[in-house]
Amino acid sequence: MNRRQLAVFFLMYACMSVMGYGLLPLLPVYATHLGMSPAVVGYYLSFAYLALASGALSAGWVFERVGRPRALLIGVGALSIPCILLMGWQGARLLCRHGRVRLRVSG
Repeated sequence: MNRRQLAVFFLMYACMSVMGYGLLPLLPVYATHLGMSPAVVGYYLSFAYLALASGALSAGWVFERVGRPRALLIGVGALSIPCILLMGWQGARLLCRHGRVRLRVSG
């Protein structure tokens, strides 16, 4: 990898980090403004960082065991299924909210 490729990779990673982690310190301000208690915001951030740490540790183990390309394909495949399902569910909720589709749930 030459210097130019390394510089481009660094800039892309820096942009993603700033966008992702740059807004995280503002989350408590927005959440309390929307009515959440500071304790709930603290619990949420604690669980988010615990999930991040456990995911990083398990992903490192999987990468070493299976190999990086195969592990990335497995991860993308495993995450795409719930994302597609959630997008469809959210679209159905939006349609129902605006009165275009009426769903009846009997129970």
